[in-house]
Amino acid sequence: MLDRSTRTAISRGTALVELLVVIVIMSILVAAVLPGIQPALEDRKIREASRQVNAYFAKARARAAEIDRPVAVVFERVAAGRNDSYQIFLAESPQMYTGDTLGATAAVSTVAGWSGAAWQTKVSFAPNTLITVAKQPGESIVCKPGDLIRFDYRGRWYQVDSVHNPTATDIIIKSSEMPPEPPPVIQASPATRSMRFQIQRQPEKSGETPLQLPTGTVVDLGLSGFGSSGTEFNVGGDIPVVITFEADGTVSQVSYGDGAGNVLRGTPLAPIYFMIGRQDKVGAAQPADSNLADLNNLWVAVNPQTGLVTTSDNGFDPSGAQTLAESREFARKAEAVGGR
Repeated sequence: MLDRSTRTAISRGTALVELLVVIVIMSILVAAVLPGIQPALEDRKIREASRQVNAYFAKARARAAEIDRPVAVVFERVAAGRNDSYQIFLAESPQMYTGDTLGATAAVSTVAGWSGAAWQTKVSFAPNTLITVAKQPGESIVCKPGDLIRFDYRGRWYQVDSVHNPTATDIIIKSSEMPPEPPPVIQASPATRSMRFQIQRQPEKSGETPLQLPTGTVVDLGLSGFGSSGTEFNVGGDIPVVITFEADGTVSQVSYGDGAGNVLRGTPLAPIYFMIGRQDKVGAAQPADSNLADLNNLWVAVNPQTGLVTTSDNGFDPSGAQTLAESREFARKAEAVGGR
């Protein structure tokens, strides 16, 4: 007959064996089930990433209306030469600049030619039309390429094309709209006049924590761009893509790199499409392995005229053989009936 201590030891040993058996069984079940649920988990990440990007655009529009100044969404590239972005920033425009003193003016004059050595202002308003914008004595020009300037608090805005240096006496400006409007000063007397000015500066990154997309998900800039098939953001380099919203909710400017280190800026006319996909499929060597071929990915589109942001399915062809234009057309039709 076993005493009590012996029976207790046997009981404990049996319980340990049973626990190990349960652990082994659970491990086998997890190993068998995990491959089946992994795709669903990945798809859920894509949906969450698209929701976050959509909401971030809405946040930028709301902030622009709140402060009555432009606010931008900045898509930073992971590294130079990469087309994936998973960190997105909010940027706000500083207060309008009207000079260092009350009633400050700029000396605006037409010139007959362009002299790079003199760093005078070259403006592409119309063929053979050039104007100079110079600071007054004691004034400093607080602007940089891409900022907008207008004169006497009215009329169209002109884009600052380049600045000689932070304390330059001249800036190069051009019309920010197409077709371009004639310059504010024409070949007439007086050839030079003093004009009040407003400079609307570009948004600068705010101190707010940037949006971080779920692990493994990115905005595939290589497949993103304007209209039915544009891939303007697929240019490499380290220049981010910046979408600027005005206080009325519209998109006033989009900037991105040209692949040669230059920044291109303009007012978009066509919808702007962003592919939300998987990081390991960005720039895939085979089309079948790209984000475009994955029907679980999503498009986030911005209408520049209204600021409306929609999320739509990537495509319709189960084989994943649809073209970029076909996929975006499918997304556009989905937007027309409500999107997501």
